[in-house]
Amino acid sequence: MHRRVKNSPAQVEWEGKIPDEGDSAEHSSSERIAAIDEAAPRLWARAVKPDSNEYFLREILENLSQGIAAYDSEGRLFAWNKTMQEIFDLPDELMTAGTTWQTIMTFLAERGDYGEGDPKELLEARMAILTGDHPESSELQLRGDSHYEVISRPLPGGAWFVSFYDISAQKTAEAEMKAQRDELARSNFLKDKLFSIVAHDLRSPFNTLLGFAQLIADHTERATRQELGDYAREINRSGNRLLQLVDNLLRWSRNQMGDTKFIASDESLRAMIQGVIELQRKAAEEKGITLKTNLTEDFVTIDRDMFESLLRNLVSNAIKFTKPGGSVDVGVKPVDADRVEISVTDNGVGIESDRLDSLLEFTVQQSTNGTLGEPGTGLGLQICSEFAAAHGGEIHVESDPEIGSTFSFSVPKAQ
Repeated sequence: MHRRVKNSPAQVEWEGKIPDEGDSAEHSSSERIAAIDEAAPRLWARAVKPDSNEYFLREILENLSQGIAAYDSEGRLFAWNKTMQEIFDLPDELMTAGTTWQTIMTFLAERGDYGEGDPKELLEARMAILTGDHPESSELQLRGDSHYEVISRPLPGGAWFVSFYDISAQKTAEAEMKAQRDELARSNFLKDKLFSIVAHDLRSPFNTLLGFAQLIADHTERATRQELGDYAREINRSGNRLLQLVDNLLRWSRNQMGDTKFIASDESLRAMIQGVIELQRKAAEEKGITLKTNLTEDFVTIDRDMFESLLRNLVSNAIKFTKPGGSVDVGVKPVDADRVEISVTDNGVGIESDRLDSLLEFTVQQSTNGTLGEPGTGLGLQICSEFAAAHGGEIHVESDPEIGSTFSFSVPKAQ
């Protein structure tokens, strides 16, 4: 059935069961509305008879849950519904027959509905989507969490019909599913990591410790003092390594389960750094590495255990990846009036640029031996990243292969 709206150049085509003005023509069960522009926009808001086909069509369009708009070949608005106006929160003065879509889209771009950026560039990007010669589908995010699927269809004569479907609930569901997938991936990674540590990283120092203890037990009377001293040093080294592994593993596991509580206290930065340096001095001396510091008298608000674990892991890593005879420097400098930065710089082997981006990611299992073959679990930097975040900061890494690396983080000054 084809009906021309009186006093309008637009033709409305309708197939379906609708009230007829005296006709008894049969109609199909499908329903389709298409507005075809022939010359100029019609006045959408003019009064029509309640028993007319146009009235019935208008009621359908006005009560659709999706927004719709139709533009003629010159890009002028000639049909729309209230849902479209509500979606974009458009003022009444814009919603008149003859308003161009450039006018409407410019208003939205300048208001910031299309996001941050140059309104002209944002407008051009939207126009490119809607001005093709075949149907186009795109997604549009408005005012934060409102998402819409925009479908534009060309009509005969150069007109365009555009519909807006609210897909916010769908996007929320997709985000929730992604979060669940990420959490599952994280859980699987944690499980694999724990198995790896238990199966290899914890067994290795245990085997070393037990092996040398067995040598002492079997050869106590025949071994020289030098040999016994060497055995004892290896036992001590393996014991220290085992203690560090267990400590890191326990801290990391507790943090993953949410059992780690931040206990803030005001502490002397000088005392905290000196304490960590003394703990690492023996390991540095064994490799002939010089430990340097430029201590300040600042007091900081920190969790003592987290801060010590964070700094100890960074200094330990610096020693591990520095060649014998090198140096490790622990520096301190103010960031602003409220925070101070602690940095650990070495002149070691450095890190390749393609590894820097994933260095602190928990999903990437990285464990690299040191310059003398010192093993690692890959847990240290993960712990550092999480403990730095607990202090309101993050780990920053700068590195050049064969030149060295700098790891830094900041903590709040005591008030």
